[in-house]
Amino acid sequence: EEAQDYLDSFFGAGTAATVAFNAGSGSGSYDSVSTVVGAIIPVPDGSALTPPASKIFAGWDTSSTATTPDIVGSYKVTATSVTLYAIYVDA
Repeated sequence: EEAQDYLDSFFGAGTAATVAFNAGSGSGSYDSVSTVVGAIIPVPDGSALTPPASKIFAGWDTSSTATTPDIVGSYKVTATSVTLYAIYVDA
């Protein structure tokens, strides 16, 4: 518990945060989520996005240039403003 308290103080747990979702090379959109730093939030399943031709949605990443997603299912908020980018892979 002490380690978690340290991490929470380091990352600012409880501080207001916004997580935005970017369709990347696809199209479509999701509303941003208002939450707090340290929260674990569900991430969209990509069903509202249209992937580029010959691609399928694979998940989310904090990097717009990622080729494989680091975030699937849920995400632990680590900053006050985060954008998650949709990642697509070959169909």
